[in-house]
Amino acid sequence: MPLAFALPLLALATAPAEAAGPVRLPECAQAQRVELAAGPAREPPNVCVSPGRPTYFLFDAPLREGSVRVEERGRFTDMAVGERSVIVYPSGRVVAGKPLALTACFADGVAPACATFLLVPHADHATSEVTVVRAPRTEEDTQKELTRKEALIEQLQADLARTRAGCQGPGGLTGPLALGLLRDGEPLKGADISTDIRENYGRSFAELKVEKVASWRARGRIAVAVSLRNKGERTWEPGEVTLRAATGTPLQVLSVWPREPLPPGASALVVVEAATPEEARPPGPYTLTFGPEDEPSLVLTRVRFP
Repeated sequence: MPLAFALPLLALATAPAEAAGPVRLPECAQAQRVELAAGPAREPPNVCVSPGRPTYFLFDAPLREGSVRVEERGRFTDMAVGERSVIVYPSGRVVAGKPLALTACFADGVAPACATFLLVPHADHATSEVTVVRAPRTEEDTQKELTRKEALIEQLQADLARTRAGCQGPGGLTGPLALGLLRDGEPLKGADISTDIRENYGRSFAELKVEKVASWRARGRIAVAVSLRNKGERTWEPGEVTLRAATGTPLQVLSVWPREPLPPGASALVVVEAATPEEARPPGPYTLTFGPEDEPSLVLTRVRFP
């Protein structure tokens, strides 16, 4: 294979760039191969671009419609998106040495769900073709995913059993009174904690907006009500839900309602209820996590109950 067409492997596990100082221009090859690995976010690979010279990205799986974005789009003469490809045409307005992010997400939902590249402008050199592939999942990755799904199935089965049991009992205020959740003269306590909590969004759901958060407490039960708005382009699902005390101890999540996906542009109130012995309630603040804890879509910290 000619040297000009060497395919240097740029894995996402490259060393982080320095926070300050001038950008170091990468060495440019005419063709480049990028292998994406599942797991925590890594430093995006650099790709050389040059004014008036197209750079062609070819992915090994179809891209999700509307997911391809480039930073400072006005600095590019054109950008073409195909089922598995992206072509960018930088204009003379790109600033030498200033990297611009290009992000594309896959349609199949397999991890990693998205890929980000740093387009680094050069005056004379550009990478013509970038081949993007996802590394095969290891046995450990497969086992982790299987464990997550089994835990989610168990939680859904428990939710279904409680829902069926609840449908057979009294409704309204009679229900919690009959279950002993409200004692004589003791009110159901609630608090607006919207200004107290801190939210962290996952990479794939950065446009999920938390509008309001309230917490509730009854005898042996606590609940968090989260008002959400999906401002993104993908449907969001609660998935696996975890509520942990400050000690790191997970509480028993009794129900997550509703379980229906939240489509783009829609809003919903998601209520998470957990069991906690009133006489031995774990100390707060609590952390509420939606999705797998190593790759969550939303994390709420500093959650407190009245």
